[in-house]
Amino acid sequence: MADTATHLLKGVEALYPRIDKTYRWDNAKNKSVPCEATEKGAEFSLSFVMSTDQAKGLWSAMKDAYETKRADGNSSWPDTFDRPFKKDENGNWTHRSRTEGAFNGEASRPPSQVDAKRTPLPNGFMLTSGSTINVQVSLHPYFVDGTAGVKLRPRAVQVLKYVPLQARDPFEEEEGFTIEGGDGGAFAVESTPEPAAVTSTEDEWEEDVPVKEPKKMVKKSAAPKEEKASVTAVIDEWDD
Repeated sequence: MADTATHLLKGVEALYPRIDKTYRWDNAKNKSVPCEATEKGAEFSLSFVMSTDQAKGLWSAMKDAYETKRADGNSSWPDTFDRPFKKDENGNWTHRSRTEGAFNGEASRPPSQVDAKRTPLPNGFMLTSGSTINVQVSLHPYFVDGTAGVKLRPRAVQVLKYVPLQARDPFEEEEGFTIEGGDGGAFAVESTPEPAAVTSTEDEWEEDVPVKEPKKMVKKSAAPKEEKASVTAVIDEWDD
């Protein structure tokens, strides 16, 4: 995969990064899900938030790459193309870069990730939204089905400030049960009282304690042979 040009964005904010592995959009779940690199729609993707000056610098690089590609045997391409950035509520600009999960059946290499000291981060490191990064993107001009533009692919990321992944929590802080300093409620461990001390005199230990004689078991005598015979006769009648 040949790159026509690259551009380095410094100190931008990561937005919806999915570069630890390939993902695809799942319509049923209405979200991106991890997938194999060769699956349809698989990709690495990274959006970022830029200041106006950063957006102007990227836009200039994209136009230069497009004009170079158009001059290189693509004179039928339009002279210009629409600026693809989106402005957010804070007056900043967002844009998205993406790389297909595979080319010609061969899995793509994920974007490299390093820390502020350029130490490579472990495989599977999950960058988070809100983290501050430097990101290098490659620029790929195109004109397909009447639409012109410059596609960005994320190549390398340097993490300057990492925002830990936050667990989803829909609640607000309220008065009530807390895990610290509580009395345990129904689950409090009750202490077992010490047994009362036994006070006795030597005379008490010498007293004769009457012992009840055990009841004698009365053994029932076996039924007479004549009675057994009559019972046997009744049982024989059920079988007739």
